Formats: sequence, C-alpha cells, structure tokens
Amino acid sequence: MTAPISQTIDCRGQQCPGPILATARAVRELADSGGTLEVLADDAAFPLDLRSWCRSSGSELLSLTADGRGHRALVRIAQPSEPEVSVESLCVRVDCRSMECPQPILEVARAARREPNAELEVLADDEAFELDIVSWCRSARAELVELEREGGVFRARIRPGGAVGVAPAGSLPPVMAPSTPLASRPSADETARLDLGVIPEERRVAELDRTAADTSITRLVVMSPDRRFNARLAQWCVDGEHELVSLSGSGPVLAEIELAGRARPSPSHAIVPVGADLPARVGPKEAALLVLHNDKEALLAAMLVANGAAAQGMNVTVFFTFWGLNLLRGDLPNPVHAHQRVTWAQRLFKWLMPRGPRRQSLGKLNFGGMGSGMLNQLMRQKKIMDLPELLEAAQEQRVRFIACTMSMDVMGITKRDLHPYETLEYGGVATFVESAQAADLSLVF
Repeated sequence: MTAPISQTIDCRGQQCPGPILATARAVRELADSGGTLEVLADDAAFPLDLRSWCRSSGSELLSLTADGRGHRALVRIAQPSEPEVSVESLCVRVDCRSMECPQPILEVARAARREPNAELEVLADDEAFELDIVSWCRSARAELVELEREGGVFRARIRPGGAVGVAPAGSLPPVMAPSTPLASRPSADETARLDLGVIPEERRVAELDRTAADTSITRLVVMSPDRRFNARLAQWCVDGEHELVSLSGSGPVLAEIELAGRARPSPSHAIVPVGADLPARVGPKEAALLVLHNDKEALLAAMLVANGAAAQGMNVTVFFTFWGLNLLRGDLPNPVHAHQRVTWAQRLFKWLMPRGPRRQSLGKLNFGGMGSGMLNQLMRQKKIMDLPELLEAAQEQRVRFIACTMSMDVMGITKRDLHPYETLEYGGVATFVESAQAADLSLVF
C-alpha cells in the first residue's frame, strides 16, 4: 500500500542544486508532522543527488522512477523521534563535477559543516581541485584519506575535523631522476631525492622515516609511479609536521617536502621574520580584504578570495570603501532604514554609478557593456560562480561585511541604499586597521 502523499513539489526545469534545495526546504516545513513528500524533477543529477541527500538527512527514499517527463521520487520524512542519521550516512558523497574553482571547495566546506562526523567522498573534475583540496584539508584540520584521479575526475576521501591536512602546494622545479632507489646524498642546498618506485609498498613509509632522520637534509623530493600513494604521503607529512611544498598526483607522484625542524637560517642578520617575537595565535586565522574598486574583475577576485579563505576556516572581514560600496547596493530600498536626504550632486553621483552585483562593468575591454556581457555568458557556459552567487556563498559562510561610513557620506550612499546582508556592519578606517593589524592575510582589491 502506497503511503499518502503529504505534499508535492515540482522541480522540473531546475538544475542542480535547485531540486535538492527545494526538497530540503519542504522537508524542514514538514519535519514536525512527518509524512511523504513527492518530488518531480528532470535534472540528470537528481537521482544520485537525492539518494545522497536522503542518506545524510535521515529521510527514507521510498521510490524513484523515471518516465518521459523526468523523475518522480517519494521521500518519507523522518519523525523527530527517529534517528536523524542512518548508518549509511557515515559516508556522504559530494559531487562537484562540472564545477569550477572555488565552488568545489565551497561545497566541501559546506558538507563538512553539515556532516562533521561523516566521511566525505568528493568527486571533481576541476584541474585546480587537486592542489586546492590538499590546501583546504590543512587549513580546516581535516584528514585527507585518499586522493586519486581516474580519467579526468578526481576522487577524494576526507574525514572532517581530523588531523591537520597538508600545506598549500606551490610549483615544483624540474628534477632529475636519481641513480639509486634510495635517497641521494644531500646537495649544496641540502635537498635529497627519494625514488619509492622500486621500494615495496609496505616499506615506503619506513624509508621516508629513515631519510627524514638524517638531520643534514632540509628538503626532500619524493617520486613514486603509484599515484595512490599521494594521500599516504600527505598524511606522513601531517604526522611528522613536515611542510608539503608541492604535490603532483595526477600522474606519477612528484612531491617536494620541507622537513620539520630544518628551517634554514637567514643569509642576512638584518632580516628578521615578521612577528617572530609575537606569541602564537590561538584560534582560527584572520583575513582582512579592502575592496576599493568596483571593476568587475576586481570584485570577482575579492569575493573569490573571501570565499576561499572562509572555506579554509579563516575568519574573513571585507571592508568596502569608495567605489567598492557599489557592490553592496540593493535593487530596492532597504525598508528597515528610514529615508535620508542627500544633495542633488550626491543623487547624481549615485545615478551615474552601477548598482549591485549584476551591474558592475569591466575595468578593461568593457566596450559599453558588451565585454561584460560576453564575460557573463562565458562564465555561465563554464558554470563559474558570478558575483551574486559569490555574495550569497559569503553570507552562508558568515563572512563579515563592513561598509565605510565616511565613503557613504561623501558619495551619498545611505543605509537604505544597501542590500540587507545579514553580516553587514558599518565602520570606519579604525575598524579596518584593527582587522588588518591582526590579520594573517591582508589584501587590497
């Protein structure tokens, strides 16, 4: 006997993640009463996405059928007394295929916040994903269990909240293959090369330990034809507190490692590391971004960095001043704030400036808006997040927005002109200076 349907939602015509977001919204509304939800969708990713969502949410997928019009799913909503997470939800799949940077990392960070006790299986085909996920794991203190590539798709297994991950990877200079399978003798720059290709798998970690025990070596270049070894190598760096300078695991593993406790002295006694006499920071790192310009490419870069830093566990503050304030302007007046009188010159100034995230122009090759339109079309084709999506993602990650009140007064922009972002505050130069002074990352756009 088919369970009676409590509600039907029609998601046909919506692309990922629209159907899943609509399903989650409907389930929240029916959470107290329970029942069965009917979902109609025609997105190709819907069947796999819905199964993954049901496992993570505790809802039961009663049936999933397809016909000429799309997919029809029946979902039984978990009662409050029922367990919220099933055994299967211990592994949550995050499908980021067809997503461009920074969206895969944002999706991973979102899944890690939603399921902090579950292991994540991440699929991505963005070329930047390999280095980005290694960097994110280190910043977010997540354990990178496995990272491999099959064809053009990366597959990573991650345990959120585990050991500290791996350092951001940089560029690795070309190296010559060693003449022996074991570590070569240190060169003048105290770099040794270790080829693990001829060493049995069960002895590779022991060989790494043996080589790292040589205190005359400061840097180690590791090579292995087994691309599956990159995750184990990354974990070895974590366990020994070594810094993974670069990692290339799309083919044969090629990694450069700065060994722990082997920092080279500065060649000049006049150079002292900044902050060397300061105590170690406790808690998340800080990022302070100053948005001065409103060229679209500058705003895109600012919001990409803000989202990326927030996804990697940093507390992010974005200070908008002068032309950058235009990004925060809303399409409609904010009814929360009362109307303020401005001069005719200020009113003209605001009228001449682009308003909101959809109207910003390119700083170069704009061609009266044609260049900006072409860029928007290319970004849609490549499925790259545009300014409205980046602003929404920043709000979801609780990125702190601060509007410069001095610039608002000069340009005639009032609180009523700004979109009611939840994390929007109002401050002056002292607010930014304080944020920048304590920041580990400070940039101007």
